[in-house]
Amino acid sequence: MNRFLWIKNLVLAGVMAVAPCAYATGDASPNVPGKWHGSMQTASGTFALELTIQQDEHGTLSAALESVDQAPGQFIHVSRVEQEKDQLKLELDTLSASYAGHFDAKKDAWIGNWQQGPVLPLTWLRGPLPPQPAIDGIDGIWRATLTRNASELRLILRISTSTRGTRAKLDSPDMGIAGLDVTDLSRDGEHVHFRVPLAGVDFVGKLDDNTTSLSGLWRREGQPQATINFTRSAESAHTSMQRPQTPHAPFEYAVESVRFDNTAANILLASTLTLPRGAGPFPAAVLISGSGPQDRDESLSGHKPFVVLADHLTRNGIAVLRFDDRGVGESGGNFTAAADLDFASDVRAAVDFLGTRREINRNAIGLIGHSQGGIVGPIAAVNNPSIAYLVLLAAPATSMTELLLAQRRLTGVMQGQTEASLRANEPALAKIYAAMGKAPDRAAAQAEIRALLTSKLLQQLGSSETQKSALVDQLSSDWLRDLLHYDPIAILGAINIPILALNGSLDNQVPASTNLAAIRRATSNNPDVTAQQLPGLNHLFQNAHSGAIAEYAEISETFAPTALRLIGDWINARFSR
Repeated sequence: MNRFLWIKNLVLAGVMAVAPCAYATGDASPNVPGKWHGSMQTASGTFALELTIQQDEHGTLSAALESVDQAPGQFIHVSRVEQEKDQLKLELDTLSASYAGHFDAKKDAWIGNWQQGPVLPLTWLRGPLPPQPAIDGIDGIWRATLTRNASELRLILRISTSTRGTRAKLDSPDMGIAGLDVTDLSRDGEHVHFRVPLAGVDFVGKLDDNTTSLSGLWRREGQPQATINFTRSAESAHTSMQRPQTPHAPFEYAVESVRFDNTAANILLASTLTLPRGAGPFPAAVLISGSGPQDRDESLSGHKPFVVLADHLTRNGIAVLRFDDRGVGESGGNFTAAADLDFASDVRAAVDFLGTRREINRNAIGLIGHSQGGIVGPIAAVNNPSIAYLVLLAAPATSMTELLLAQRRLTGVMQGQTEASLRANEPALAKIYAAMGKAPDRAAAQAEIRALLTSKLLQQLGSSETQKSALVDQLSSDWLRDLLHYDPIAILGAINIPILALNGSLDNQVPASTNLAAIRRATSNNPDVTAQQLPGLNHLFQNAHSGAIAEYAEISETFAPTALRLIGDWINARFSR
């Protein structure tokens, strides 16, 4: 589900827009304006950050954040900067993230925690990020294939040089991994060496005369060494993939930026409403994004799936409302403090808003929920006569423990592991999930998980003691504990409106066959349910190679036309004018 990706990579990208935040510093306060640098350890690696704080002539502070490893040269607006003597607070609304720390005069550093779902320690050291050595002649994207247990695993090595020196990251699309730290990168003539610490990998290779091929030994602890060949592609390490389906103005329909109230939560939600040409009234759909703090476009891996979906539906006579999650973009509220019931409340407010528009057929307003949005949608639809239909896109319908274990099993088999070895660890994992579901609060959940994550289990899970703290934070998050309480069978069984449920056959996050079977069982008393598996599509409904998360960005297609047509035709067959 999208939140798994969001937490794993903590993607930091955006456009700098400095806004003031008024406060006055006291004489005893440390001098905060200037550049600060730090690094954040997550389950997938260490990410280097640089924070620039400015102060105007009135003493007003503003700041911008750069993730050097993930989005070099792009800056994220810090919404609020507050300093009270030796305390520093940062809030980033676009990421639903915050930082709180205290100043350590001896270290000349801010010591604190970054919160964006999980809580991660983060220390800001004074000054810009120290540069790494610059290495000539090897920048670019290098691709290779590693064979393990008769499975071919694609590897992508991204090397780029800037004023900060040469940096590298490793992706493994078939393992669902992106952005692993590459360290100790060096070149001595034709010889190149690097390490990938989190994967226990050491590589020593030799460049060809044209520096377009790098062949050498791939050594990983506990596995036989392999000879692999990296080939440099023509694209640069930061080349953006083309997204040919993303529509551009002028549009064939009306586009309105609108805001609506969730009076129950006392927040204002920002949205885009697209209306077909003509007088109406039109059937309408509210789009509900997947997990993690999502904008109205469900922006992910360079794609905007909800823009493409809204464009198709509106061109085919269906009005669409899509909105920024609470606490994200232009919407008010607090994302990190919200649970599924809160998000369902936002959806009901969106439906109520559409009911006030003369262009909309009040008897034909439905919900389209993707991934975790397919959990929120059914919750919002129960006992709500204003909702006429439900479209579930990769919406979980098995028990959440079963889903999490199935995800791990699918990914492991893709990596060349045997299903038997994967199942051997499942009883211990099931205990962890059970502890999460039963714990009265997050602190209790963390204590239970910490005790269960023994060194042996960490090793079996492909993790280590250095990653244990980050893993405990992720597993004990409020949203995941909330997810484990969800009962899809009971919720779906209580819904009697038309339902369309779709899954891609290459969905490695919500496995199609077991999920669709669970939906059919849960809705057996509903006379209008279509549950269909779409061949070759992944969790984002792209035509895919393997279905791995890291593959999303590599695919130029945003949303398979076959899926788009199916959704639009199904709605129009029941609610067209």
